[in-house]
Formats: sequence, structure tokens, C-alpha cells
Amino acid sequence: MKIFVIGYGKMFQSLIEGCLIHGDSVVGVMRVNRIRYSKFMNLVIDNFLPDNDKMFVNRLNLNDINAPSVNCEKFRQMLVSLNPDIVFVCSWGEKIKPETYKIPKIGTINVHPSLLPKYRGPNPYFQVIRNGEKETGLTFHLMDNSFDTGAILQQKVIPVSENETGESLKDKCSLYLREEVQKLLDELDNGFIAPIEQSEKYASYFRQLTLADSILSFTTETSEQLERRIRALIPWLKASIPCGNEFFMFKTHKILEKPTSEPFAKILLNDGKTVRIATPDKKVMEFEGVYPVRWLPKFLHKWYVKKFLRGFAK
Repeated sequence: MKIFVIGYGKMFQSLIEGCLIHGDSVVGVMRVNRIRYSKFMNLVIDNFLPDNDKMFVNRLNLNDINAPSVNCEKFRQMLVSLNPDIVFVCSWGEKIKPETYKIPKIGTINVHPSLLPKYRGPNPYFQVIRNGEKETGLTFHLMDNSFDTGAILQQKVIPVSENETGESLKDKCSLYLREEVQKLLDELDNGFIAPIEQSEKYASYFRQLTLADSILSFTTETSEQLERRIRALIPWLKASIPCGNEFFMFKTHKILEKPTSEPFAKILLNDGKTVRIATPDKKVMEFEGVYPVRWLPKFLHKWYVKKFLRGFAK
């Protein structure tokens, strides 16, 4: 089959590798840089400072389509001329219009890193870990007029390990994707797939991360919830400890075994580098290598942390 791939990052690369290993022809790709950056920046990336996706595409000598949007007439004309059987989409920011996703013969198939209809939206990795899920997955579904709502073609359950971070979970999904897309293509070759409509009864949607998600709440979240949030934020944002109008980051963290009867959010220890804070579940979280978010010379960090991170973390 002839395949076109839209996306970026490790998922994008694994998807392409899986298609090629299966023996299909990748007739073209569209990298997210085309819609994310200006014409000048794309010129620089294409010719002088290639990023990982550009180097990957060059190494495989793929047809790297240059268009400002997948919904523009230029892109549609290029796609029609390539006559693909399937367009695969992974990690893409635009809402793709019917005039585009109806072009391929078989259809446009989105790859979403969750077990749809649960965890629709742009960053399911964060939400899955933050909510303490024991498993997540990959879902191949047909593109339709809404985000992540199309009929399901195939799903793969993926375990979530105890110390998973957002980054490690994304890497794990990318590794599974290389094999799973080959299974999907086998099924499509044999004509065995019957699309299954998603049940809105079990659907959930989560927005993109914002800076507010990085602020730890020692008044509303247990130590376990705080610890999961910290891991889930990696690599997109660094978690921060609030105190009045100041915010502080840290290098490592852990939950201490000995409980406390002190009020939650109270700062129990602060020597300028190590900070201990009580949580609502009567536990203590210890943070090492604490430093202020605001820029200061490094030799002032210890003094600043001791002076301004005191009282209650809120």
C-alpha cells in the first residue's frame, strides 16, 4: 500500500519505520515544523540546522512535503497527486478538515496514545500517570470531524510502570507503535477490520498542559498524588513549590516513611537546599536541591530559599 504520514517526534518516526518494515511505500510525509514555525525557521531547519525529524526524513530519503497547513489547497493537491491508500496522523496540532481526511482511498487513520474513548486530548501521558492508571494503550481510529472521536480500528493495551514518567511512557508507546502498525496493516491487507464506534458513556477529554499544572498543591493533593504529578510532568514542565508570590523548583524528591501530625502545607525543614513539607495525608515530602524559579546568581540560591520559602507552601 501507499502511505502518507503526518506528525512529529518518536511516534512519527516509529510509525514510518513500522510501515517500511511491513513492506509498504511511504510516498510522503508532513512534519509539524511546517505549521509550527515561520517560513524562515523552516528554511533554517531544512538547510542548516536539521532537527531529529528532519535528519530522520533525510536519512530515509522520504518525500518531505512543504505546505503551510494540511488543510490548504496546496497540500491537498499534493496529496491527490500522490494517491495514497492511507494517511496516518500522529502528534498533530491542527484539526484536519473532511476535504483533507477523505482524500486517501482507505481513509485517514489517527494514532492516539490512550485507550479511547478515555483520555482524549493532546497529552494523555500526563493525565494517565497523574491519575494513577495501571495501564494505557494505543488506539488506531478513523479520522472524523472531532478530536479523537472516530471509529476504532485497533487497540493495544500498554502497562504503566510504578515509576513511569511522561517521557518514559511516551517512549514506551513509540516502541509498541512500530509493531502495532504492522499488525494493523496486515489486517487491512486481509480486509478483516470492522470499525467500532466509540462509546461516549466512557469518554473523557483533557486539555493541553499549562503552567498552572506545574504548581504543586500541598493543600488539596496527597503525597502520592503530588509524587505522580511530578513524574507525569516530565519532560514538558518542571514541578514547582509555591510560597506566597514565590515559586521554587528542585532536583529530586521523595516521600518519607515517618508520618507527621503537623498541619498540611507546613514547611517542616528548610536549610536552603533540603525542604520538607507536610501533606494532607499526614505524610512528609522531602525535596533536595531546591532553588528559586526567578533568576538569581547561584551563590544566592541557598540564602533566597531559606528567606522566602517558609511558613506554608501555598
